[in-house]
Amino acid sequence: MQSELKKQRQEYFLPNRVEAYQRAVLLMERIHPNSLIMRTINPALPSAVYQTELLKTIREEYDHNVAQQLFVSPAMWEMVKNSKEETIKIRKQDYNKRHLPSGCNRQSHLHQTHHQANRDVRIRLDIRSLQKVRQADLKWLRYQIPSHLV
Repeated sequence: MQSELKKQRQEYFLPNRVEAYQRAVLLMERIHPNSLIMRTINPALPSAVYQTELLKTIREEYDHNVAQQLFVSPAMWEMVKNSKEETIKIRKQDYNKRHLPSGCNRQSHLHQTHHQANRDVRIRLDIRSLQKVRQADLKWLRYQIPSHLV
């Protein structure tokens, strides 16, 4: 009886956990400055409006995935949350400190700035970040994935 209940829980939670980790990685990719700018670029928008749209997009992406925290470790979700906050912080800092000469294309400049920042400050969730997830979670996943899928 106990083992059957455990098996049912695993059958329910494993696919959801795997999907939650996949969606967390996708979220990090979608709020990455380069992909965010490439998806939202609109040269017709004034820079203040564009800034608002970028921040709104970051928050919407996060809000869309907030339920995933039920299936990932607290450490993993903390990394997701910190990445979102750090992206917003960098976005605001960049916007506030830039005083471009008139006639300069702000969106082109933002793209270049974020490309440089990406090399210097790596805040995205990548393979190394996934390795920081609690070892118990990784061990649990390793033993739950059927051998024919590995």
